[in-house]
Amino acid sequence: SSRVLWTLAVTQFEKVRSPNGEPIPCILLGNKCDLPNAHRPEEDAMKAFCDENAFSGWFEVSAKENTNVTEAVEMLVGKILEVQKAQPVEPEPEETKPETVNVAAPKSSPSSQTQPQKSGGCC
Repeated sequence: SSRVLWTLAVTQFEKVRSPNGEPIPCILLGNKCDLPNAHRPEEDAMKAFCDENAFSGWFEVSAKENTNVTEAVEMLVGKILEVQKAQPVEPEPEETKPETVNVAAPKSSPSSQTQPQKSGGCC
């Protein structure tokens, strides 16, 4: 029944968390609304269910006919952006500066290194 599916949706929704443990926005999608015998939930009941279970909203969709798919995605992205804007921005940790390298200094290679002079010779 629909109520069983709704309960399953809540069970799965409770597992969806951001890395800091906070819930992230989720919406319910009732697929196959293009079918002639498709069950149509009552709008008031769905709104109440979403409110009671912290869903951001719901849509009847049809992937086959692309009904409400774009609208559902746009709503979800909008809710995610709202949450993201409301979160305080944590300062980035200061990066340690790498050692400074003098790129103008001549390269040293084994053949160009100065060899110590031997004593006792003229040249």
